[in-house]
Amino acid sequence: TEVTWEAFGVDSAKFKADFTAEVEPHIPEIKVTAPTPVSGKGPDDAKPALTTTGMHFYAWDWRDSKGNVLTDYDIFKGGETYTLTVVVASTEKFLEGKTKAYINDTEVTWEAFGVDSAKFKADFTATGDKLIDSLSLTVTAPEAGKNPVFNAVAGLGGQYTIDTAASTVGVTNGVGWARLKSTTWDDIDEILKAADKFETGKVYMVCVAVKPNSGYSFDGLESNPTKALVNGQAAAHVEKASGGIFVYYVFPPLAETEPKTITDVAVTLAAPKAGEKAAFTAAVPANANYALKSVSWFCDEDDAALTAGDTFADGKTYILNVSLTAKEGFSFGNDIELKGKLNGDPAQARRLEDGSCLVTKYFTLGLANPFTDVKQSDYFYDAVIWAYYAEPQVTNGIGGGLFGPNNTVKRCEAVTFLWRAVGCPEPTTTKNPFEDVKESDYYYKPVLWAVEKGITVGTDATHFTPEQTCSTAHIITFLYRTLNPGQDGWYAVAEGYARGKGLLDGLTLKVEPGVDCPRRDVVLFLYRAVGK
Repeated sequence: TEVTWEAFGVDSAKFKADFTAEVEPHIPEIKVTAPTPVSGKGPDDAKPALTTTGMHFYAWDWRDSKGNVLTDYDIFKGGETYTLTVVVASTEKFLEGKTKAYINDTEVTWEAFGVDSAKFKADFTATGDKLIDSLSLTVTAPEAGKNPVFNAVAGLGGQYTIDTAASTVGVTNGVGWARLKSTTWDDIDEILKAADKFETGKVYMVCVAVKPNSGYSFDGLESNPTKALVNGQAAAHVEKASGGIFVYYVFPPLAETEPKTITDVAVTLAAPKAGEKAAFTAAVPANANYALKSVSWFCDEDDAALTAGDTFADGKTYILNVSLTAKEGFSFGNDIELKGKLNGDPAQARRLEDGSCLVTKYFTLGLANPFTDVKQSDYFYDAVIWAYYAEPQVTNGIGGGLFGPNNTVKRCEAVTFLWRAVGCPEPTTTKNPFEDVKESDYYYKPVLWAVEKGITVGTDATHFTPEQTCSTAHIITFLYRTLNPGQDGWYAVAEGYARGKGLLDGLTLKVEPGVDCPRRDVVLFLYRAVGK
């Protein structure tokens, strides 16, 4: 087509012509189809398809409600929302604003993704039962000597329950127990029955039948047993069963169970009376973790044991020994922990080498009680009677027919009681270093004796301070030094010795400085230490 030109510099020409651009073919619509996700199925079971020619998938994926991409190992859960995201690319035509995108015939908005590629997505709700992806069960753990418990409790949430109607070998009420040959869940040695007992050192497995509630499913849980917990621990195996699943858990080898400690024992028995026959039967509380083994009596004066048919006599002291045995799973505490009672009153209780417990009580018959403030039911009764009738007499009370069980004890009284209890030995020294102790004082010899034996010293070089009250720590220390000549242990050492010897049995008083020791306990300590 001839056109007009014009000069453009020297020997140059400029000319032009108009053109109308042809329309390049564009893609009017993109259509993708995808199946609705089904509970228990995976992403591969919900692959999208592209029905538009001249295009292909560049990428696609399924994502959960949190935006996490599902892998080949994930499954859809009924009732939950998932997003299908696709990226498509054109091989022949181009995309423009007029292009429309559809997923399952529903138009969706697309966005450019590189050159001639589009990205778009749509939400789907998975059909089918809601999946239970974890569960928690509680059973009674095996314990040596105990029977298996055929009962289990399902975790909260209302998604599943124990299948108590499950019928398979060894399963009762939805629970089965087995002893294993190893720690492998299916290496079964023997299926347990209700009467069987767990044994130390053995490995046991529990099997629990679980069924989903309406609208829920366990699909997929069998492939991930770590999501099934028994007593807070991951299961060893999960397998499908009719209408539900079986969850298997292997307990660690059964260790020896530490016995529970018995610290208090109580015995009821007819108290001895002159002219009556000795009773060789006793009772313990109905709910006690120990049982009666034997009852024996011994007469101090006759130096002989009583037998059936023997009668008690006035003027004699009888020793009662009640032997107890601990029930299975229990053991008696040591002598410091163990506290005994006989007919409701404190009594000496100690554990013997064979593991049994011996409850001991002394009874002195036929001796009149000279004190109106001491009752036969008092725990210190025998000690007070002994102190009054002992030869030499340890104490005759505070006057007026009173013993004064709650009164405090002065230093002068304490060494005097102790001196008399061991037979009033003569001191070898005649030198008195104390200004506040006179030869005319009733406690003169006891003080000299106690000082020369190292049982006590003065409060300073020239004073004994006889009127100062004594704490329990003082009394226990005096006794310890008396019975262990040459030893100088202060009250911590003395207390350990006293508890080991049963001097503090049944008492709750504190052994420490500053806590005064009452007269009743001073004579009780003396009675237990030297009077018996």
